[in-house]
Amino acid sequence: MTRYAFDVVGELYFSRMFGFMKDKHDYRGYIASLDILLPIMTAACVMPTYFRPVFLLGGAVVPGVWDGLKKLRDIEQAAESCVHERLRLLEEGKEFKRKDIVASLFEIQQEKGDKVDFGILDVKLEIYIAL
Repeated sequence: MTRYAFDVVGELYFSRMFGFMKDKHDYRGYIASLDILLPIMTAACVMPTYFRPVFLLGGAVVPGVWDGLKKLRDIEQAAESCVHERLRLLEEGKEFKRKDIVASLFEIQQEKGDKVDFGILDVKLEIYIAL
């Protein structure tokens, strides 16, 4: 189900699936990272804010957690590269066959960005959250 969900997100956001279902593998290790990090991040979100840094630092020494935290950085870089790629295509005047969510985010940013305080950083954040 997780592979399917990631491919659906890829199709909706980027007009192409990541290949989780087709290739039957964990693209960029996203699923393995989620399996490790989701319980840790859930616990960190519900604990008192003053204890979070200690908890997360302690979690960094647990085998696998450090790799999972590095994967979060990989997802951030993937979001960044997606934004740069789409900006490049927009500057070249390329039209897309389908209007995906990323195209809609850029449309909002370009048409109403100043009015609703929605900039490129917000587009990156939305992509990061989707991934």
